[in-house]
Amino acid sequence: MAKVLNGKGEDGTAGNGSSAYPYFAELLPRLHAMTVTVILSRSASVAVSAGSSNVLHVNHGDAHITIPLPDVPQELQTTCDTKQDGMLSLRLPVSSKVAKTNTSDPIPWQSSSLKSAQITCSGCSSTLLTNTEDLQWKDLPSEFWAEMMDCWVCHRGGSDHEHDGQPVNPSGEMFWAKPGAGFVGSTYFLISPKDLQNTKVRGQDEGTAVACRECEKVLGAMTPGGVRVPKWNVAVNGAKHPASKFVAAELLESVDAHATYHFLLRSEDGTGTGPEALRIWIFNPSLHITLGVAHPNTPLTNEAAVTAPTRVMKVLYRLVDGENTDTAPEENVESLTYANDVLHVIREGLKASTDRLPQGLRKFGRWDVEVAAGCPWEDIDTVVEYVSVACESESERRVREAKLRTIAMHQSITRLRYSRLEHEI
Repeated sequence: MAKVLNGKGEDGTAGNGSSAYPYFAELLPRLHAMTVTVILSRSASVAVSAGSSNVLHVNHGDAHITIPLPDVPQELQTTCDTKQDGMLSLRLPVSSKVAKTNTSDPIPWQSSSLKSAQITCSGCSSTLLTNTEDLQWKDLPSEFWAEMMDCWVCHRGGSDHEHDGQPVNPSGEMFWAKPGAGFVGSTYFLISPKDLQNTKVRGQDEGTAVACRECEKVLGAMTPGGVRVPKWNVAVNGAKHPASKFVAAELLESVDAHATYHFLLRSEDGTGTGPEALRIWIFNPSLHITLGVAHPNTPLTNEAAVTAPTRVMKVLYRLVDGENTDTAPEENVESLTYANDVLHVIREGLKASTDRLPQGLRKFGRWDVEVAAGCPWEDIDTVVEYVSVACESESERRVREAKLRTIAMHQSITRLRYSRLEHEI
């Protein structure tokens, strides 16, 4: 664990005399252990105990501190010393059972929830669809599934299937939205222009912007399959979600499809000043933590917080110049493009979250460390909420990523075989 500063309140930046104790606990299931860090007000000898529940008891002078944990530790009763800066760091053995977490779908607005839904502009709440009662929605397969299909069709043997290197179904052209029928992707809607109202379209060419007639907000763009509307530009039944929620979902989808953990988030037009790109490193796509601030001599009254730790994704990030990405040759980095305003929201949210961390935890080498509380990433729920320094070694990380690449390769082969069989039938 990295060194952290003396803590007071949520950011741990004040000195002695603090009445609040920031804590962070992370479950390491492969090691059947968890790490616990508590920032105390001063260097001292403390008594630590744990019983049959996922709670750690820390006696620090006259203060009794209760820390919720992501799993149930083995029974413990000991005395240990904090570091000079007041940081208490422990590694506790746990049972082999993985803690229960929220398993709800992190990606909102799938087809099952859109029947008769009112879709409006997120800027001015103008109604965008003409006939929501009769409109039929269908979920789109993963865009990476389309990518695999392109690869399979283009590389099949025989002269009957030659395309001069061009895929049969380029991404975004496999599905065409017809009047009365729309498609739902993980991050966007595909809608026929005839089903839209209160919008302005400057032409029918691909890439032409589609804007709200009332507030001039750009809602999406024309594609060969219809109007592609990112979900963060609209509201459904009055509910809105930040762009960062869907960006995180897209990154996780790429992890599942390609076992890719390094991403470069670029601006679509490449204009502007300052760093324009974000390097994102998903160090662990799924882990269990508890994080917060404990108050002395105060019992845990929120039972849900004790029994259900948060399932999160561990991420490191840094800003890079749009033209100089500084990518190591051996790194498999996937490049994704987003509108300038989307990147701005993500950058500001990450920075705000980093500023909430103790000074000593805000950097890991060249990378910035992000924690979600109080920023747009917080709304991602089970997708992205916390970023911390790595607790596993470089060799462990390489072994884990190699295993995931193997799994992804076998999944791809299985999908291709199924698709070919379906095609022949």
